[in-house]
Amino acid sequence: MEISQKETKKIENYIKNNKTNKRKNFTLFNTSPENYAAIYARISGQNESFSISSQIETCKRYAEDNGLIVYDIYEDKQSARMKHFYSRPSFKKLLNDLECGMFKNIIMIRRDRLSRRIDDFMHLRRIFNRLNVNIIYVKEGNFNLNSNSYVTNFIENVLVSISTLEPEYIYQRTKGGRQNLRSQGIFQSSTPPIGYSKGKEAHSFIINKNEAKVIEKIFNTYEEILLSSDKSLTDLRNIIKDSNILINTERPKTINNDFLKRVITRPIYGGKLIESEDDDIHNCVIWHEDTNNYSLDESKFIKCVNFESIVSWRKWKRVFLHHYFKKNGPKTQDSPFENILYCKRCGSYLKLDNKHYSCPKNCLNIPIDTMISGVTTDIIRKIDNYYFQIIFKENIKKVNEKINTEKKKLLTKERILKEKVINYIDSNDENKAKEIEFIKNEITTIKKEINKLGDKKLLLTNTLNNTELFKQYFRNLNDKDINFIKKNPEAYSSILSKFISKVVCDFKNEKLRIKVYEK
Repeated sequence: MEISQKETKKIENYIKNNKTNKRKNFTLFNTSPENYAAIYARISGQNESFSISSQIETCKRYAEDNGLIVYDIYEDKQSARMKHFYSRPSFKKLLNDLECGMFKNIIMIRRDRLSRRIDDFMHLRRIFNRLNVNIIYVKEGNFNLNSNSYVTNFIENVLVSISTLEPEYIYQRTKGGRQNLRSQGIFQSSTPPIGYSKGKEAHSFIINKNEAKVIEKIFNTYEEILLSSDKSLTDLRNIIKDSNILINTERPKTINNDFLKRVITRPIYGGKLIESEDDDIHNCVIWHEDTNNYSLDESKFIKCVNFESIVSWRKWKRVFLHHYFKKNGPKTQDSPFENILYCKRCGSYLKLDNKHYSCPKNCLNIPIDTMISGVTTDIIRKIDNYYFQIIFKENIKKVNEKINTEKKKLLTKERILKEKVINYIDSNDENKAKEIEFIKNEITTIKKEINKLGDKKLLLTNTLNNTELFKQYFRNLNDKDINFIKKNPEAYSSILSKFISKVVCDFKNEKLRIKVYEK
């Protein structure tokens, strides 16, 4: 069905003015992704000069003035300096939809909304080049990232480097100031912790007697009751509540388990703070296999000089370490093959225990070095034979078929929706309005499915493109490499998880036999 320009304008006005439309944007039927655009808006904090809403409105005006249909709006409230682009949830969704070919234009107000990291920017440039995407900066003009002009690329790199330098310079200066005070034992907080009030001098805190009684009660009760029993934080919470100690305090109004955890894990109540800003409390805990217990690395702490402790350092340590053990349990040995190894004889998981992999029935007992070397070598052999490339290309083909099926559904629904909207405008029938809302919900569901498929395709594509890197890294495995893998099991497992669903093992006459099942 052909729609005239007049009818299209009527539909656009209806969508713009329809108060029942809960979505922030709404797409009209058009077959070409070149006519569609995604809007991306991002803020790092509350003090940004451009709010999310103002960014979106500016980008929507640009799209309308340039005849682009907004496919969807993606917004993040995260730092582009602290977070890589793939760690921003909405931007990840944008990439998924882009991978599915839903649009060929991305609109944002400024370059720094995209990234404030030069490494991220280079990675994104490769993605946008591959997908032939047009990037539009409304406030800064249009630099085409897939341009072959070395001058354009050079200018773009310089501009991104400048936008990277600005927040990094501010961050390093403020961090240096904070670290300088911390190294002197000066605790810094705009809001005093529970148990303290602000003093008259800068960075000074004085004990708030009423609140300090709550802190003392928590540590004393924990030491008297929880250290020698199976009682939990819930029991501690109930004891504190029943004591009516909160009657004379403004803070806290209520006590829950999260509040108790925050108090117990803050060393300031024992009169010390962690000296380095880069460390957290987990970095200060040491596991001792010989005693099967945790201790604190005292060298990481420094005495506070701008307030007094509420409990003794010894008491805080005892309570904290007991709580830490109860929460985390004994430290177990991390496995480079988490949940993918199976015993051929009994079909059970193989688990790492005391540097050997074994199953619950003790059919096998395989040294960790033998397992790492054997599994990795077999994987590399198959990669050398382009075994995985064929598999991943086939899987990508299947995903593309599903994406095309969903895109056809979307096109059909948008055709129907356009017809329903025109009929509603002519008749003003409320039943037709309900039908419109129903179809819009169906369109939303289809788009979510397309986004999921885009995520899967992106993962498969990235894995396929990085196969050569994986092969080069692990081609010549030696003792040093094996030790590296043992010390970095999470990284190794992350790489393997892209290729492997399970590995079935047998071990006879000191010889490992494995069968690898790909994803």
